[in-house]
Amino acid sequence: VDIGPSRRDIPVIGIFNSARFIAIYLRELMKADASSRVELDIGKSAEQILEELEKLIKTTWHAVIEEQDYSKVPALVGNPTKLFEGNAYGMVFHIARPAVDGLHTGEPGGALGNVGINLANVRIHDVVSNVNEIIALHHPTIEDEPERDPLHSILQIRNSMNPDGSYKPNEVSNAQLLVAKNILRYGNASFGKLDISRNSISERTVAWAESGKAPQQQFRYICNGDSMFHVNKGLFGIRLDGAVDASFHNVEISGLRNVGTAANPICGDYENAKSHPLASELGYNGADSRGLVISSSHNVRLNNVWIDDILTDNGDATGIQAAFRTVNVTGVAFVGNVRTKAKARGRIELVENVSNSVKGYKTETTAKKCDY
Repeated sequence: VDIGPSRRDIPVIGIFNSARFIAIYLRELMKADASSRVELDIGKSAEQILEELEKLIKTTWHAVIEEQDYSKVPALVGNPTKLFEGNAYGMVFHIARPAVDGLHTGEPGGALGNVGINLANVRIHDVVSNVNEIIALHHPTIEDEPERDPLHSILQIRNSMNPDGSYKPNEVSNAQLLVAKNILRYGNASFGKLDISRNSISERTVAWAESGKAPQQQFRYICNGDSMFHVNKGLFGIRLDGAVDASFHNVEISGLRNVGTAANPICGDYENAKSHPLASELGYNGADSRGLVISSSHNVRLNNVWIDDILTDNGDATGIQAAFRTVNVTGVAFVGNVRTKAKARGRIELVENVSNSVKGYKTETTAKKCDY
């Protein structure tokens, strides 16, 4: 199995999905009788907000699919680096639920099918990512709850606020706020059979947007997440979570690089704490690069595993990480260059042997901070 190189021509970022998703609700809203529909008071009618959102989607589709001219993708949804902006994996083996929260911390006994993994003759190489941190607005009354629309897309507050603290309209947040206002006012009456239960955009935030002024009370934020509020964990060659009895034979992981930025300081310094409520590790991990991560797994055999050139621009770099409840990792692994450019805080670990369970690894070179 040969995995790599990763794509370097991705034209859009996650907020384009948010546009497509919220359009479903906005179209349904426009079918409702005017008596069961309310306008968002920002100087645009509901019809205008829908028209602008549809234009954004169609313009993007035309630029990417029909013309294949990425320079014409609207700036709000365009991807300036053309790299994957989410948490990236060469391969991931996870318990039977989406691998969107922090690393697995429970006992692997509930592995739910993540048992008896045999991986042989696999090469993972030249995977580059630009993990993007999306700042979430903290709900005013529900602790650890971000404000997001009915399909769980974050209201991207940093795209939606002027320097003076007033609301800065854009096609996606206009639609999210309009939908939220109607949910708060009329419930299901305007949305037919669509599920509105997951909307958490608050009256407070709708009122702030309509006021044209800075918020009356300072907003709180939640960091270390992506556009769907999944925990940012960075770039992995292989992630093994909650597994029992796994074997790796002739596996090479090389040429990983995460160019994502360091944590946004808006949430303060949480190097030794957590910002995201579903994170399992301290600090910001979105800028990290890791070769092989074994989390809360039992009985993992490594035979001729090669890990080399694990690079990060602004985070921590790790060759092998044995985390949380991991027990009995044995065999031979060769760990080569593990590098970071993060002079201020970047940490390097050839083998992060948290549970003292990795035995028999060999380091081929000395880890060092350097430019490349």
